[in-house]
Amino acid sequence: GPYWDGGIIDYHFSLEHHTESGLILYPHFLDRLTPGWFDKRLPWRTRRTPALDNLVLICPSEEFLSGLPFGKIPDRKDFQTLSPTERLRYWQTCVCESERLAAAFFELIHSDNPLSGAVITP
Repeated sequence: GPYWDGGIIDYHFSLEHHTESGLILYPHFLDRLTPGWFDKRLPWRTRRTPALDNLVLICPSEEFLSGLPFGKIPDRKDFQTLSPTERLRYWQTCVCESERLAAAFFELIHSDNPLSGAVITP
């Protein structure tokens, strides 16, 4: 079957053969999906829209990301720029902030109006 992260050939996933009805909830760290590993730096390469018609992408807001240390989610480049102590402190801070985000999401989906504040983009 299709993979959620296929690595080099299909970095995210393919839903072309998905036949079930209903929505697919996909939590992701960015507000966009990249078709292939080598396409990361090619902004014009995006997933075909019909394959994502039933996909609900949930991702942190730009506001949340800008509030993190260095304004970003930790990544592999941190090993080149931060000492082990700095990196650990930075990553732990991001984990704590992510736990707060998860708690807010939990409260939202269990509220009377779970779609309040939702941003829907075509």
